[in-house]
Amino acid sequence: MSESLNSEEWVDRYGDMLYRFALVRVKDQDVAEELVQTALMAALQSQKSFEGRSTEKSWLFGILKHKILDHFRKVKQQRT
Repeated sequence: MSESLNSEEWVDRYGDMLYRFALVRVKDQDVAEELVQTALMAALQSQKSFEGRSTEKSWLFGILKHKILDHFRKVKQQRT
């Protein structure tokens, strides 16, 4: 099990990767930035429940992936 990072270290270590991951999918810089911030806030709120069964990087990317899916669901609902 790897050592747990604090939230500032998440941004330093993974922020750019998370942003690029989101940007490739949503193709909007502002939306990508907002999604990364939302994912990091969600991670911060649920940090105590992180059990270490994956790396923190995988965990953070999983949270971001779900935030991106939520974003597309919301966009689809707004169109209908």
